[in-house]
Amino acid sequence: MENLFLSVVNTSIAASIIILFIIVLRFLFKKSPKKFSYILWLILLIRLIVPFSFETELNPMPDKFMKFTNKSYIENMEEKRETITDLEMNKEEINNPNKEIVGFPTKPDKSKTNEKEFSIKNSLLYIWAVGILIFLINGIIANKKLKDQLKASNYLYDNIYENKNLNTAFIHGIINPKIYIPNYLNEKEREYIIIHEKTHLKRYDHIIKFLYYIALSIHWFNPLIWLAFILMDRDMELSCDEVVMEEIGINGKIDYCETLLSLATGHKMKII
Repeated sequence: MENLFLSVVNTSIAASIIILFIIVLRFLFKKSPKKFSYILWLILLIRLIVPFSFETELNPMPDKFMKFTNKSYIENMEEKRETITDLEMNKEEINNPNKEIVGFPTKPDKSKTNEKEFSIKNSLLYIWAVGILIFLINGIIANKKLKDQLKASNYLYDNIYENKNLNTAFIHGIINPKIYIPNYLNEKEREYIIIHEKTHLKRYDHIIKFLYYIALSIHWFNPLIWLAFILMDRDMELSCDEVVMEEIGINGKIDYCETLLSLATGHKMKII
């Protein structure tokens, strides 16, 4: 368990560097299509959920051999140190038989230091595990409340449902995903929003967001990963909008933007 925690911390540190790099690229190429920055967030996701490292080939000696060699070297040096100490004390005793001998300082007791380090590591490990547990429990409770709310939905067609209590459209479910939309949309707005949500489905965005949530629950202690989740979600939506606007053509872009504003504000809004 301790090794797992240390692996997560190392992965989180490496991911932080990647996040900063992506943010810089995102700023430098802010006028570029959002699908490129979205792809970068997908690379980060792979790094978070599939931790890996490359073994260097510069060192031809195996790790076990190096550990054995280092251990033997240290033990040999300790033996030499003790021998020198004994010789110095004997020499001092012979030259000054009446003088009180003050020996060389003894080796520090490492047991207390190790116990302290072990205690700190254990405390951090337990805090991390409790944080994951709280994170997942909150997610389960929120999902249960949403499911209860969605029970009042009306079936439209295929996997699409309408609900009077919703202010926005979204996909719910992983294995058998369903599209839920608010009931205040007119026919044209409904068409655009369904195209938008179906585009998310085709790109498996709902699964990607779920995996990001899992990664966030593991790395909850890292604020940069929270920021990455927010920016990834934003780029996901914007890249999806780009795909939809290419599909509906230039004539439908204004109506589509009006629909997005309608969803964002929770009521109908016209562009003047």
